[in-house]
Amino acid sequence: MRISEDKEFLILQRQKGRPGSMAGADMVLYRRQNRADHRIEKEMSRKRKHQQMSEVNLELNDDFGMDYEEDIGDSEPEVAETNVKKNTKQTASTCINRGRKHFITPRLLSALDSAKVSDGKAMHILMATAEALGHCTSDLVVNRSTLHRLREEHRRKETQRIQESFIDKLSDTQAMVVHWDGKVLPDLIGKIKVERIAVLVSYNGESKFLGAPKLISATGENIATAVFDTLSKWNILDRVEGMSFDTTSTNTGPMNGACAQLQRMLGRNLLTLPCRHHILEIYLRSVFDLHFKVTQAPEVSIFERFAKAWPNIDTSSFKSGLDCEDIKSHISDGICNDIKQFCHSQLQKTFVRADYEFLRLVLTFLGDKGGKFKTPGVTSHARWMTKGIYSLKIFLFRDQFHLSKAELKGLSQICVFLVRLYIKAWYKCSNAITSPLHDLNFVKECIN
Repeated sequence: MRISEDKEFLILQRQKGRPGSMAGADMVLYRRQNRADHRIEKEMSRKRKHQQMSEVNLELNDDFGMDYEEDIGDSEPEVAETNVKKNTKQTASTCINRGRKHFITPRLLSALDSAKVSDGKAMHILMATAEALGHCTSDLVVNRSTLHRLREEHRRKETQRIQESFIDKLSDTQAMVVHWDGKVLPDLIGKIKVERIAVLVSYNGESKFLGAPKLISATGENIATAVFDTLSKWNILDRVEGMSFDTTSTNTGPMNGACAQLQRMLGRNLLTLPCRHHILEIYLRSVFDLHFKVTQAPEVSIFERFAKAWPNIDTSSFKSGLDCEDIKSHISDGICNDIKQFCHSQLQKTFVRADYEFLRLVLTFLGDKGGKFKTPGVTSHARWMTKGIYSLKIFLFRDQFHLSKAELKGLSQICVFLVRLYIKAWYKCSNAITSPLHDLNFVKECIN
């Protein structure tokens, strides 16, 4: 029933003769009110039932005490014993015996978290395990609310222990560089995806992951606030002297970028160390766009074609890049041996990011043993090394994959750039101390 109708009806009822009448009952409002009354009645019934049960328990306990006192002075002990057993049985029927044996250990809680087991599934596992070991589950302290509380408390204690242990190992003058990068990940609850910012610090050749707080939106202010709060939780705000980040406008904006805002929050300037892998990606994309049509599509069409054709390609039959006379004219024997030696030395190192496929493809391209070929991955522009890895792989299987003359010529030029110039620049840029010199040498070699 709308309010305007109520007002109009009230005005008519105040006039002489009370003209007007109601159109009829508002069934929507009636059903809504009926549901509300039903809920209230159910709640009142539940409260009355609970109160009655409490009164019954109280009366039984009082009767038990009175009967027991009277029967102690009585000359018929068997009657007293009968009353005690009767009342004890009635009282036990209204009470629930809860387990008292604790068996959940910190190691068990850590194992459940490590395996990403939910509270509900953990309950099924614990109950089934206890029964399999011959334990009476009614004697154990195990229920979902208790398990949830224990896991929350365990996580809090472990977080505090890890933070304290990390701080204790640091020297008083230990300087750090904070690194951050955004990532879209599935939310912990539900199936939606959320933006998170991964924050870590590096110091003295080591690194420590601090956290991945959720972002409402990936703005410079939100990123700076998330990084600042994470550093504050670990109590290392005064130790940060530099920052490493990708070269997006969200981070590098002169006024509202995350770098500028983080420095304002800290009240001091920091050494800026933009990620050179992101910078080198711009070089590779520029070279690729010179030979292939620039599109706004998120995927590269020639890479998609090759990924679909991969199941039909014989990986044991390929041709190295030096089999092409045009490429051989750009890569002399001295340059070839130098690049091979560099790739082999890099493969001896431990790659946390597993960036070894690019090195192996370059070795195979130069006629050396590079190992088995991996199945082509994603074809997105945003994926690191997609253009380099796909270009080398397509050219190695150029006899089994249909290419136009323009595509073949463009790929050959891209491969020469990758092998002669890009491979060394990519793997040397991660060293912040020597990277400025490598940048100058890379530009010099490109000009020459």
